[in-house]
Order: sequence, then structure tokens, then C-alpha cells
Amino acid sequence: MTIAKNLRELMFLNNIKATDLSKICGVPQPRISEILTGKTTNPQLKTLTKLAKGLGVAVDEIIDKPLLRSPVEVLSPKLQGALESASKLVSDLQLISRIADHQGNKPMYLLIKHLEEEVEKVKAMLSGLEN
Repeated sequence: MTIAKNLRELMFLNNIKATDLSKICGVPQPRISEILTGKTTNPQLKTLTKLAKGLGVAVDEIIDKPLLRSPVEVLSPKLQGALESASKLVSDLQLISRIADHQGNKPMYLLIKHLEEEVEKVKAMLSGLEN
């Protein structure tokens, strides 16, 4: 892949526009556009370093080589956080359902089991994004 393709893919995966990336990393937006369009094919290391930092990746993921990270690692931090939160919520719901069941609170137990199933669905959808 070229630098332009790698940068475009990383921006897409992180849901970042060139104007936003410019503000985040301090690289002028016209410079980012020149890289994305291929007008600039060999940007300075200083520019690549700023772009990489703004995207939360290593510089070698932007330069002319295939991306080395797994799809899970390139998910936006928000999606990763959502997946982690859903996993924690499932664990918490399982604990609460065991307590409710132990105390004989059947309506609460059934409600919690339903919530647990719904969170599992969300977790599965988030996990499906990594494929």
C-alpha cells in the first residue's frame, strides 16, 4: 500500500476527517490533503510522526507497507471501549442474576437474564465489527 492509501484507511477506521486530523496532530490540512491525493509521496519523518501520533499508531503503519495490526487493534478507541464495557456489563449482570436467584427473587432474576441476553447481542455485534 502507498502512504496515501494507508493514511486514508487509518483515518476511515478512526472516523477522522483531514480537518480533524490536522487539529489533532498539528499538520496543516493542505499538507494532509497533498499526502492523501498522492501529490506528496515522500513526506518528512516529522510529518509522519505527527500524523501517527494523532491516529494513535506507529509511523510504520503509515509508510509504504501493509498495515501490520489486527482489525481489533485498528478499531476506533470508542468501539474498543464499548466492547470492553459490554463485556464488563455481562459479568456484572451474571453476578447480580446469581444473587437474585439465590435470594429467590424470580422477577428480578428474569429481568437481569433478559438484560444479560441483550448485552450479549450488543457484544456480538461489536465483536462482528472486528471481522
